[in-house]
Amino acid sequence: MVNTLAVDNEAKQTIEALRTELQKTKERLQAVEELKSQSGDSGKLVDSYISGKITQLKEQIATLEKREERYKTVFADRISVFRRACCEIFGYK
Repeated sequence: MVNTLAVDNEAKQTIEALRTELQKTKERLQAVEELKSQSGDSGKLVDSYISGKITQLKEQIATLEKREERYKTVFADRISVFRRACCEIFGYK
């Protein structure tokens, strides 16, 4: 019984936290919609900001993918050197 009360209390706190977060998100969305609807220029500014942010994030993704490929290449080279060294030391192939 005591455990159920503790779980119920935690669940209530979690639900309240989620409700406040939902309310904040709704307010932010409403603010963005108001900016878009105020005038054509403001809407275009918001859209250009969002598209600029998307472009920036795509560039970051491309950079990270290149870095990942380089890491894979370097790792493959290092592991082959390690394997050859093990083969030389222990005589296995």
